[in-house]
Amino acid sequence: MACVNGFAFQYQPNKSIPEKLLKVLTAEVVLTLDNPVYYRYFQGDCVTKQLKHTILGLCGIKVLKITHIGPIISSTTK
Repeated sequence: MACVNGFAFQYQPNKSIPEKLLKVLTAEVVLTLDNPVYYRYFQGDCVTKQLKHTILGLCGIKVLKITHIGPIISSTTK
């Protein structure tokens, strides 16, 4: 899915916030990061906030659940 003008959101004349076109959709997000788990708390969970509010929220998609998996770099196939 592409978050582009006309599909996910629509800019309106004389308005700074676009109309959300995907209000009926929901998402369950899985984030795989190489940061240690405690970074999320020290940095204020900035990746989740950006994804939830700035990217999906701009389109009108409601985030139901976010699962954090990591660090990936030190994981094995077992």
